[in-house]
Formats: sequence, C-alpha cells, structure tokens
Amino acid sequence: MTDVKENIINATVDLMCKVGIKSITVDDIAQQFGISKKTFYQHFANKEELVELVLTILEQKQSERINKYLSNSNFIDVVMDAFHFYNNVAPTLHKTPSFVYDLHKYYPQLEKVHFQNTRQNQINFLREMLQRGKKEGFLWEDLEVEITANLLNMLYENVLHKMILEEEKDQVAVFIRNILKIFAKGLLSPFGVEQIQKQLNKKDI
Repeated sequence: MTDVKENIINATVDLMCKVGIKSITVDDIAQQFGISKKTFYQHFANKEELVELVLTILEQKQSERINKYLSNSNFIDVVMDAFHFYNNVAPTLHKTPSFVYDLHKYYPQLEKVHFQNTRQNQINFLREMLQRGKKEGFLWEDLEVEITANLLNMLYENVLHKMILEEEKDQVAVFIRNILKIFAKGLLSPFGVEQIQKQLNKKDI
C-alpha cells in the first residue's frame, strides 16, 4: 500500500465517523489531499472500496481496544466503563451524523460483513471477561458463559439499532437503564453487587 493511499484511508476513518459516509464525496477527498480524481481512482476502484478499507481499519482498532482491555483491565473496570458508556455516551449518539446509519442504508453488504467480524470480536471479549468475573466471584458460579456472552452481545446490537436506525430514539435511555438492571440483578453475585455499589457510591443499582 502506498503512503498516499494509507494517508487517505486513515484520514477518511476520522472524517466518516464524524460526519457520516454519504456526505463525503470523491471530490471532497481529492480536494482535501490536493490530488485529482484521476489520482484517487488510481488508488481506489470507487468510493465503496474506500469504505470497505475504512471498515477494516475500524475492525483493527476494535481488536486493539479489546486486546488492551484484556491485558490491562480487571472485571470491575470493564463493568464501570460499560455503565459510563450506557449512562452518558450511548443516549447522545443518535444526535450526531451517523456513520452506522449511512452504512446500513447505502452499503448493506459491507455492513453485513463488518458486523459479522465485529460481532465475533465482541463475543470473544465478553466470553473472556465473563470467565474472569466468574472466577473472581463477581458473577454467579453457575453462570453459563457462552450463552451469556451471546445474549449480552445481542442486547448491545439491539441498543445500537435503536440508537441509530429506529424512529423512537427518545426511548433509548429507558431501554439502556433496563439493560443495566438486568445485568446487575441477573448476573452479578451478591459480592459483585457489593463491589459495583462501592464504585457507583449509590444505595441501589
């Protein structure tokens, strides 16, 4: 891969995540990098190829984040990060231009492959963290790790779908709060609940 091509891909990752896919044209990309459209097409067959390469980069970044978590984070750290995301970040995502929405609407085949790849990474991560939580006593001893990892991922994808693709976005916060309750009451052992309560500094989760 040439330096020009790599630079275009890396910059386009950030740009598309901020403003979506549809609003960015080949002309925009060529102008930003001071190249002609002809030069662009020497590196990419079309815009769809660029989108596909952007997705590859995002999948690589996801794998890097997961590996970092598995190397440096304990179970409680991961749970608290999830609480922060669902309480503070997730409910606001639908207010910004949507990369996910554009991907779903204009590049459904790429979306299908991308979510298959990211889904497996996510499930592998959940499986590992659930095994750690169970071993450390934060989760119930009889927890079925494989089933639970798949169920949690399904919940995550459902939240994403509601945030980005559905019309009733005002219900997202309610949906998220109920997921947190299901997790807290259904998966955490009494010891796990106690530890999370200490982190949240609340009487009830």
